[in-house]
Amino acid sequence: MPVLQFLLGTLATFFLLVGLMNEMDGLILLVALAGAFINLLISTLSARRDLYAGLYAALAFGGAALLMSLLSLGDVIMSANARPLLFWLLVAMVAVVPGMAGVWGVFMLARR
Repeated sequence: MPVLQFLLGTLATFFLLVGLMNEMDGLILLVALAGAFINLLISTLSARRDLYAGLYAALAFGGAALLMSLLSLGDVIMSANARPLLFWLLVAMVAVVPGMAGVWGVFMLARR
């Protein structure tokens, strides 16, 4: 299941890049909302089976953006430009946080 999450996250990151390159604000917003909803849904369903599976699913969806933020460390080191790193970290947070919220919701419901 995390492989599917990673592929969906990579696809969402690709569409985000397409929207950024073509200055299509509607596509960027649509991809962000759809990605957050898909990550929330799949991570919640995975967490109902096993909490660790839900955590892995949430992290796998943001894996492509986390990889891009690691690659942008070169900009910080070589040219002291932190903007790409901050951008990709923000994209990764937007990709991971809804999934973590879904896992947290399942955990809180299971505690009752």
